[in-house]
Amino acid sequence: MNIGVLPFVASPPIIRSRFDPIFANRDFGIRGLGHEPENDQFQRFLDEGANRQAIIESTLMNIVYTGQLYVRDNCKLIGNGATLTAHPASNIGTTGLHVTDATWAGIGPTGVLIQDLIINGNATARRASGALSGVGQAATVYCVGTKDLVLRRVQSINAAGDGIYIGGNSSTGRLSQRFSVEDCYVEAPGRNCYSVVGTYVGGYRNCVAFNASYGVANGNISYGWDFEPDGPSTLNSGVDCVSCKSMYNQVGFGENLSLGVSTHCNWISCYTEGNSIGFYASGAGFGCRVIGGRVNGNTTNYSTIAEKISGFP
Repeated sequence: MNIGVLPFVASPPIIRSRFDPIFANRDFGIRGLGHEPENDQFQRFLDEGANRQAIIESTLMNIVYTGQLYVRDNCKLIGNGATLTAHPASNIGTTGLHVTDATWAGIGPTGVLIQDLIINGNATARRASGALSGVGQAATVYCVGTKDLVLRRVQSINAAGDGIYIGGNSSTGRLSQRFSVEDCYVEAPGRNCYSVVGTYVGGYRNCVAFNASYGVANGNISYGWDFEPDGPSTLNSGVDCVSCKSMYNQVGFGENLSLGVSTHCNWISCYTEGNSIGFYASGAGFGCRVIGGRVNGNTTNYSTIAEKISGFP
């Protein structure tokens, strides 16, 4: 029997419901070769990632960007070890991932997860090219007015400003609340590794802050963790650091009391090494407590703050 040549039949289109995950390369053509900026495509990917999983396929992908990248409500951004890198010729307006509204204030997204992703602020190369002078205006991961945020195994490398900033404002929007930062790593930022400015009920677990030497050398505030209310509307309450490590920074764990006081915040079994000050509060009446603090080779281990093992508060 001669059946001849079978006719060509096109494959049916892939029908994706609003519940299906989306993929950076497969669905948006993001190549991640580490050369030309792909921020427009990546922002479309994040926009479509609202209320679903948005997956970057491979640890080999290095996605170059300029400007800001905004994560939307209920996006579960899974990086699989991929890297976002600021373009070496990008100016101070290039920041990183924003879990914020468009004004960087007000009420930010709810239910965001960012996992297994590296964000390289590339500040050293940007300063060398003359594109960036001084400190950037926002962190590589900048979260304002969020709710139910989870950052898991996120790395911030060489940020122009802060590494990971979480905060909010009870007057203009809301405090960031019910957040969890787990197994994250910040290295070589222009300012603080982690800034905590207007938060309510959350915490950091097994995170690392390492080597804020640029900020120290250039007179910038350069803490591992900086609990720093800007005023009565940006206080921190019920936020703990547990088994975190801060090494080779201006201050390991610090509370700046010039404009407000944190309440019911604890640094529990946290390790400090090679900092100018291990644990610090800028005045009496501080609201952060050191419980089971560990110190190694700091110039000063405790300044205006004492280890509190028992006898709460």
